[in-house]
Amino acid sequence: MRLDHLIDQLLGALARERMLLRRVTRYILPLLVLPLGFALAQMTRSWLGLLVGALGAAALLAQVELFLRPTLMRIRVTDQDITFYLGEAPAAEPAVLVPAMPLLLPTALALVASMVIFLPALLAHAQPWQRLLALLLGMGVLWAIWQRLAQIVVLLGNTERRLVAARSSRIGHQAPGGASQPQAGSARAPASLTPSDQDGLLDPAIVRRMMGWPLPPLLLSPAALALLRIEAYLILRDFPDTSEQALRDALAELAREAHQAEVRHWLLPPVGGKLYLPIAAHGTLAALLGATARRFGMDGGYSASLGTWLLRLPPARSYVVAGRLLDALIALRLVPPGAILPHHLTVQGDLGQESKVLSLVYLAATPLVLAERPGHAQGDERPFIMRGGGVLDDLGGRGRLHGPRTDFVDGFLFVQTPGLEGVEHLTTHTINLRIKQVLAFGLLAAVRPAERRSLAEHGAARAYTQLRADLRALLARHGAAAALDIRWLDGRWSEIWPWIRRLSELKEHDATFLGAAQQLRDAALDTIETLAIAGARVGTR
Repeated sequence: MRLDHLIDQLLGALARERMLLRRVTRYILPLLVLPLGFALAQMTRSWLGLLVGALGAAALLAQVELFLRPTLMRIRVTDQDITFYLGEAPAAEPAVLVPAMPLLLPTALALVASMVIFLPALLAHAQPWQRLLALLLGMGVLWAIWQRLAQIVVLLGNTERRLVAARSSRIGHQAPGGASQPQAGSARAPASLTPSDQDGLLDPAIVRRMMGWPLPPLLLSPAALALLRIEAYLILRDFPDTSEQALRDALAELAREAHQAEVRHWLLPPVGGKLYLPIAAHGTLAALLGATARRFGMDGGYSASLGTWLLRLPPARSYVVAGRLLDALIALRLVPPGAILPHHLTVQGDLGQESKVLSLVYLAATPLVLAERPGHAQGDERPFIMRGGGVLDDLGGRGRLHGPRTDFVDGFLFVQTPGLEGVEHLTTHTINLRIKQVLAFGLLAAVRPAERRSLAEHGAARAYTQLRADLRALLARHGAAAALDIRWLDGRWSEIWPWIRRLSELKEHDATFLGAAQQLRDAALDTIETLAIAGARVGTR
């Protein structure tokens, strides 16, 4: 990922904010405060004047806030994105009024001119205390505007300094494979190698080489195609001297492996995913990440219902391909190291409330212990499992109006987290994908009428029914059987979290629970997956 390009883009956005702030304080704010002298003079004359003047002054100050607050919010967005993506912790700085003086001067002169014009005329026969009160109100208005400008200027300067420090720390940094990242402040790269808006955070030279590579003539899912594009980029990034023939051979072998995996799992419901990143929806970082994802055949956007930006992972016929796609995204550094992110898996099929069995198997058998919801503050009631609204992904391309619905099932993505270097931890997202895809096949077979089941589905339904009974028995032995009776699908996090915490406590304090849960999980997965693979072989003969 071209983090130097990201830093330059963020610095450019802050420079535009600074220029916009100068124009607003130079031309717009003075015009807004010109009538304030009249409103303040009216406030000190009578009770009716107090009401009319207060309403007028409040309306003018609200207009001032409407022009200043968006700038403050955009700078805060950039500040939050820096904290998450670059790992640059914000430095607490006290509000300093002096840097805002040049910006305040035009507004102050306009307010003084307004009071000079209106106060003598309207308060010529007023009491001295009324004139003094009008002056104090004017000073209060000026102080309020000064405070807001100082807040913006301090935050803007702090954010710029953090970006400059981050850029300086990356000067001379050597990229994998020996290629050096472009240095900040160095001569501008040739126009053909300058990242464009469509390239996002990718190296433009590598993107140009990728664009000329033909896709293999194999039946592949959208996730497999995205995987091939990302692996091509990673090979050219890490080994820039790779020849075209070597690249073609490596990707052809990867395409054959992906095709074979998807043919083996042809009967399983397709799986995809949505990766939630705690970044602002309309910030510079979100736009660059969205362009980066689109280069690889994926998509990113803002979820209004969930209030976060998400990366949509395309559907795959096999959990093997979906897991490798996540591994490739981590290697691409699309997600910063050390992040622990919610990851909703998308399973094409109406799973209903029975989807809680898939989640409980995952939570009980994973060695991870959750002390709190990763990546989110307290008070987040986002459901652990969500019902899909219809057909969201289609293996043949989007735009279909009818077909299997897509339900969103839980998951967490641990990205190079210190202390989690074991194989089970590094592959936890692939294991989760396998659980959801394979068990979803058994679940959907169990709810289908017996006369409409295939031979493989009959066996999968029996294995799933046995798994559910064994899971309830296991939870009952440890006093957690009620976890199967609560509402998991579209349920409140505050109702689900106590049972997730209970499972974590069992794994911590009962040495037999985790082993029993993993044995139950692996036996059911092996049985159902073997039946699905055998059924797919019969269907392709």
